[in-house]
Amino acid sequence: MLGRPVHQIIQTSARRACGASPLKRNLHTNGTPASKTSRSWASPALALTTGATFAYLAFGNSTLHAEAKSLLPGKNSSVVNLEDAKDLNGWTEPGVYLWGDNRGRVIAPESSDICIRNPRRISFFDGKVLRDLRIGVAAAVAVSASGDIYQWGVDYDSEAKAPELTLKGKNIERVEMSTDTIFALSKDGMVYSVPISRKEQLEGKKPKESALFGLSSTSSPISYRILQPALGFGEKVSGIAAGDSHLVLLTSAGNVFTAAASADYPTRGQLGIKSLTWATRPPGPFDMCHRVELPKGSSKIVQIAAGDLHSVLLDSEGKVYTFGDNTFGQCGFDADLDKDSFETPTRIPSKYFTSAKDQDPHVRKISAGGNNTFYIVDSDTTMSTRRGSSNVETEEVYASGKGIWGNLGNGKWTHMQGHPTRIKALSRLFEFDDATNSTSPIRVAYLAAGKTHSAAVLSNKSHANLTEEGTNIGSDVLFWGANQTAQLGNGKKNNFSSPQNVLPLRYDRSKIDILGGPDTLIETKRLQVMPPTRMKTDAGNVVVEQRVYCGAGVSAVYSKVK
Repeated sequence: MLGRPVHQIIQTSARRACGASPLKRNLHTNGTPASKTSRSWASPALALTTGATFAYLAFGNSTLHAEAKSLLPGKNSSVVNLEDAKDLNGWTEPGVYLWGDNRGRVIAPESSDICIRNPRRISFFDGKVLRDLRIGVAAAVAVSASGDIYQWGVDYDSEAKAPELTLKGKNIERVEMSTDTIFALSKDGMVYSVPISRKEQLEGKKPKESALFGLSSTSSPISYRILQPALGFGEKVSGIAAGDSHLVLLTSAGNVFTAAASADYPTRGQLGIKSLTWATRPPGPFDMCHRVELPKGSSKIVQIAAGDLHSVLLDSEGKVYTFGDNTFGQCGFDADLDKDSFETPTRIPSKYFTSAKDQDPHVRKISAGGNNTFYIVDSDTTMSTRRGSSNVETEEVYASGKGIWGNLGNGKWTHMQGHPTRIKALSRLFEFDDATNSTSPIRVAYLAAGKTHSAAVLSNKSHANLTEEGTNIGSDVLFWGANQTAQLGNGKKNNFSSPQNVLPLRYDRSKIDILGGPDTLIETKRLQVMPPTRMKTDAGNVVVEQRVYCGAGVSAVYSKVK
């Protein structure tokens, strides 16, 4: 226990927050002020949210996220009811919210504005849920609840004013984009390669498709190709990840294949095949799939990720392998002018992922985007209380690569970072449950890594009941990195070098200059996304969650069917 009961601290926070003077307090276990390092997390995160007051408090080397009821009077006294009435985070109406760079007209196809500061709903998707969404500089692709693909943006068609149906009837589950190609993975493991350009779709070679139960065939309405890796019996493609010019495929057997993914053939080793170039490629289509050989001792690959010019693999034992461009250290090794890329998978030493020398860390998740790689690592934390100390399983988050815009998230503006650096604001987090009078770790549900900015969605305790009055708490979202096109969601263009809370989806950013700046508003309202919740949608009565996506200067929140 803390020197001062935690519930007293939180209740005090609630009273002061309701009086527009939120308490910013971060305490060690003895009740004394914490260091400036731990305060950097607490200051922007203390907030009134949907139904509860949250505070982040230091617990030794960890951080505590505490929760308590609001003290506002009246029948509908909790903050959640007031917030839900306004639905500031867009829970009750499924749809797609986008903000940031609009030069390619992916946020507001009908608008000529080059920068959209307020999250904007695409009316075409109002009331609709999606399976997946990807946003590029000037092209966007969405997968409907029925598995059909819709496209928009000037790279698709400069005249298109709304998303248009392009690939139908393939039961697509996931999509990825390179600079000029869409890759779509169906539920049965088929991988489709589709040109982004509508002109190329209409003018390119159209494959034959069976019709009338296979008794006849007809040409496809658009041009596409099917990628065919050499799979074993019963094996199928289970995951895909794409960079600017390469595609990585993961199979159900844990094997990895790569393929060229654009008109520009990969040249930085991101295919993972030694000495493979345009000139040395084997006979066959330029985008043929190549099986990647892993170092001896590696286990089954369970996750894949891709940045612009590099690839990342995670095996079942928590070991990470990278290959491709390492100019900024994005492969997890110090940049070297004599060796600025890796042609084959190279394991990142486990010792790079620990702040305690006696630990044997296990990487749980990976993510990559642009020139950055992120690693979520299991870790043990010693928690000290009045009753003694105990080891608790938590996690740490690390990053490597380019950080000149703050996109490493470690509080620094580092041009290049080889050895993975810890993101303190996302590491060793805890939350206090007032009902059970106990603490539990908060993990990172997932990282959305964009080209120059990223977001983390936390797995804090959440609850959503959209049909009855009660406490509704969403998953906290924090952004960091470049903000030149207002993609971070704070209404301005200042970069973040460490993860920060941002404003809710439906809050008017134009008010921040009148009311004292974004920090004042963040302390009372912040973005939280809806956890998995059953609701009525265009796809029927299904389980839906809000997902966060970061693209090239663009951010998105969309309603995803589970």
